[in-house]
Amino acid sequence: SSLSKRHSLSAYRINPCISNVLKFSVEIKDTTSTWLRQGTSSSKTTWLVANQVGSHDGRVLKAARKQHAFPWVGAALELNERNISSTSGRGRIFCFLPMPAEATSKLPVNINGTFGLNDDRRTIKWPVGERRNDAAAQWNQMLITECLPSCYNHLLRTAVTQDHITSSDFLYQVLPSITVVHNSQWKSVLEPLYRLLFQWECLQAMGSHAWIKIEHAMIIPESDRLHVVIKAVLSNCGLNIVELPSHIHQALSEYYPYFLNVSPEVARRALKAYPLTYTNKNSGDKLELLRYCLADDSISHSDLDGLELIPLANGNFKRFSDKEKRQHQYLFICSSKFPRKLFPCCDDHLIDVIQDTDLQEKLSSVANSSHTQLINLNLEAVVYLFQSLYPSSWKDKKVVEVYQEIPHHWFEIFWRWVQAHQLSHFKDLFIVPIVTDNNPMRLNLRVARLTSQAESSVVLIPEYCSSAEM
Repeated sequence: SSLSKRHSLSAYRINPCISNVLKFSVEIKDTTSTWLRQGTSSSKTTWLVANQVGSHDGRVLKAARKQHAFPWVGAALELNERNISSTSGRGRIFCFLPMPAEATSKLPVNINGTFGLNDDRRTIKWPVGERRNDAAAQWNQMLITECLPSCYNHLLRTAVTQDHITSSDFLYQVLPSITVVHNSQWKSVLEPLYRLLFQWECLQAMGSHAWIKIEHAMIIPESDRLHVVIKAVLSNCGLNIVELPSHIHQALSEYYPYFLNVSPEVARRALKAYPLTYTNKNSGDKLELLRYCLADDSISHSDLDGLELIPLANGNFKRFSDKEKRQHQYLFICSSKFPRKLFPCCDDHLIDVIQDTDLQEKLSSVANSSHTQLINLNLEAVVYLFQSLYPSSWKDKKVVEVYQEIPHHWFEIFWRWVQAHQLSHFKDLFIVPIVTDNNPMRLNLRVARLTSQAESSVVLIPEYCSSAEM
């Protein structure tokens, strides 16, 4: 209004930069009647409008006097989340009066300013080509570089502090996208705007309505598609988890490169510090956490030590530990060459994730580092596993009785597998079932120790044992 303009002019004579933010409601009533529609209809919109006159930059004031121009810019935000999109780039441009609809700023807010226009008053002059030294074009560039960012920032900060914007999702939508704006003349707004924005509380952590600064946040790009259980557990560990849309993360990477990203290393440290946040989770959730903790390429044994995320074949989970601490509690990783079915009654010593190729490879890599209690199964490990499980009472015996815990058909499975290997690897293991004619299916099967031909006594063995060679 003319009154507010006179007030701004008066204040401008005293203060080189003044600004204000006002809320407006606009109602449009349509009273026309047609044969299809009778009566009136109306629509109401609410706007937050920021105006700034002047600048703290002396160059702007000097150029304003030279141009006999009034350094006035404004930004208007419709307070309706459904009508806003950072990727649409449909912000209207005004020079007191609206410019043609096709003249957009590529910004998600409407912009007003004392711009220098071309003769047709349909486009803004820009310092490009033959107008590179044009005074009006340079003035326009100065307005959007030195004045508009602070006005835009004031608009957004007021919207947040006065609860016109209560959702970070809405705030992210009214921030410009580098991808949309970077090829236009309005790209010079981006860096100063984002550098001002990132100085105040402009983020919300997951599960919270409180606003926080970037330095207090742990950032997750939406493109990471991190599993919900990982985000929830890390949040319960006390981390301010903030998931950002791609255009905000891009701006953060460009203009605030010191932010903290959520990473497998961060997750491992948090889980070790707050074990109660995950130890009662179900098997599926723990496997998701394990996959993420193993997702980076460089993992030292100390990174994993103490994490209760080793998936045993019996459904339980064990803690990772230093190999020296747990030398008698090794855990063995099954593979296609050494499948779980070869090891009955051993599920509390086995890791069987063969259906998850990526996880299998990661755990195998950890085992190869030789810093934890994990061991990739091989022939030597098979012998060690069996021998470690034998009762001490079997130590000097050549024949023992095996009860129901080991199914009788296992011996056939094992011997068919053995035939692909040198039998000498399995010397001294109790793997030779003894057949008795009167009761071949008795509950307590007798099993002999495998010995060399020179030291063996005569035993009756099933046919599937006979084709194997020492």
